[in-house]
Amino acid sequence: MQRHRSDKVDSGVLIITGASSGVGKSAALKLAKLGYQLVLVGLEPEATAAVAAETKAPYHIADFTDLQQVKTLARTLIERYPRIDALVNNAGAIFGHRRLTENGFEVTLQVNYLAPYLLTRLLLPALIESRARVIQTASVSARLLANFDID
Repeated sequence: MQRHRSDKVDSGVLIITGASSGVGKSAALKLAKLGYQLVLVGLEPEATAAVAAETKAPYHIADFTDLQQVKTLARTLIERYPRIDALVNNAGAIFGHRRLTENGFEVTLQVNYLAPYLLTRLLLPALIESRARVIQTASVSARLLANFDID
């Protein structure tokens, strides 16, 4: 995200999923230094809390392998943050062996695509009202490690 200091967000927030490590953590640390108001979402409570402490940002825990947790997260975000300037869908993972979530979907598909889609759809009214940006990250790893079998 390219922004100038003068474009700093004052009234809304940037929500970053997958903020406890990797690209999400790096983005959170950089954006916090630039003065953005962040809200972090992570899977691991201790790691997410550590990044939140370093960035002085509130945080929420959600497991994207459970779509009910995504729905609960969306409700909480809407209640607590009436204005959202950006949603950074960064959470993701690649799982080696095929397994299904309790929702009945293949876990990599759910974590990388279905859960972020659901979160975005549930936040859509607030995103539209705020004229927010939605940023979706992806990894070349999905292509490199793909073992896609339609059957």
